[in-house]
Amino acid sequence: MKWYKPLLPLAFVSIAIALSYSGCSKDKVDPPPEEKGFTETYYSNFGDPKILTLDSAGRKVTYLGSKSVNGMPTSITQALVDAPDLSPLNQTLIQFDAQGRVSSLSSPSGGMMGLNYISDTSVVIVFNLPDNQGAFQTSFNPLKPTKSKGCNCGESSANTVFSKRQETAPVTPFLDWNQRPQQKSAFNLHATSGAGNIYAQYNVSGSGVSGLSVSAIAEASDKSISVVAVEPGEQIGEFHYILPTSPGPPTPPAGYGDKALELMNNVCLGAIPLGLAKHQICLRMVNPIAIIKCEAILTAYVWLCRANTGRRIGSYIKDSYSAEQVKVSITAQHASLPSKTVSVNAKPSMGTFPEANFFYDDYCVISQLYTSPADPDPQQGYTITAKAENFIAGVDQITLYMIGTDGYTKEQTFTLDASATCSMYIPGAAQGVRDDITATVITTGNPMAGQVRKISIIF
Repeated sequence: MKWYKPLLPLAFVSIAIALSYSGCSKDKVDPPPEEKGFTETYYSNFGDPKILTLDSAGRKVTYLGSKSVNGMPTSITQALVDAPDLSPLNQTLIQFDAQGRVSSLSSPSGGMMGLNYISDTSVVIVFNLPDNQGAFQTSFNPLKPTKSKGCNCGESSANTVFSKRQETAPVTPFLDWNQRPQQKSAFNLHATSGAGNIYAQYNVSGSGVSGLSVSAIAEASDKSISVVAVEPGEQIGEFHYILPTSPGPPTPPAGYGDKALELMNNVCLGAIPLGLAKHQICLRMVNPIAIIKCEAILTAYVWLCRANTGRRIGSYIKDSYSAEQVKVSITAQHASLPSKTVSVNAKPSMGTFPEANFFYDDYCVISQLYTSPADPDPQQGYTITAKAENFIAGVDQITLYMIGTDGYTKEQTFTLDASATCSMYIPGAAQGVRDDITATVITTGNPMAGQVRKISIIF
């Protein structure tokens, strides 16, 4: 069913133009969505967390979130964005917090990026390359985009002579910004929706696996594909996939389109500085591969925001309910463990939602590696912290090692206790020094996936 509505206000076109600005090089999004135009699909089923899909010649972005009891959208919590090549491996799942800011971006081929807003003007960014190829940590302050004058994008410290670091102890403890509680459910389950359980756990211990990004798609009997909402559960490693259990009304409630537009604009306005500073952020990753993949994953967010302001060429209404069996394919992505996909056959009309399980090899894994502060200023000391899971207290050991481009090194080995963490203090260094940090679980053989994690910081 077609459903036309007015074009977007011209005011938001200026936002799309602003998002194309970059601090160091020219942004490339080909072709501009304004030239192609977008069709809109609105989801009328109250029990379907999908709100809207924008489609430009087959490239789509689907928004998911919560709806009120009468089916009106109330928030956007996720978006799944296609890549230009339409490959599922290059799709980017974007999660938004309660204020509409980006909290994470993940792509099977691009990696995982987490954002933690530590103040109104500062965000900590941790970017993990896929297949445990390394991680990079930095912070961004739109009021202070660089630590020195100019872009500082191409400077090298290879021939610079640095002063010796001062071996001092930290005067005050650093904020443990990375210790965040398990994210609570953002979707509202209606009488017309049902949920299936998803569990990710270690084989022998049965303990949950943390740090997962989980997405899903459904294939109906007519071979049509649609995005499925996945919400976190109450326990670590627990998630739920959600499908409507009965048909929806033929049309959404009055004002649905306007409300959806308002919510879409909120998730872009909430993080405009991230789009503006895409190149500044990615160039801090130093590693050429990391820079390319960082650019790709942030470009998905920029494209999403441009899609909001693109020219509309048609609107449709869809009820994604299926009375027949649907195949739900669920993908779990982790920063240092292998990506996994499982499929279940659900029949929502009968209340049949099979459980999906992900099993991981049973050994000690480094779940987090970070520094506090996240992006130390020149001559400012910092603390490295590693956190483990699925470990044996008093038995498993972790070695923390760092080497700076100024020649400074430090190494310590820790036996894990009930806190699951170990920390090592590093004195500050001169501007431009890069510290490469490695945490390794001590093993009798070669480390397994997830037993080595690396991050790099630059003063």
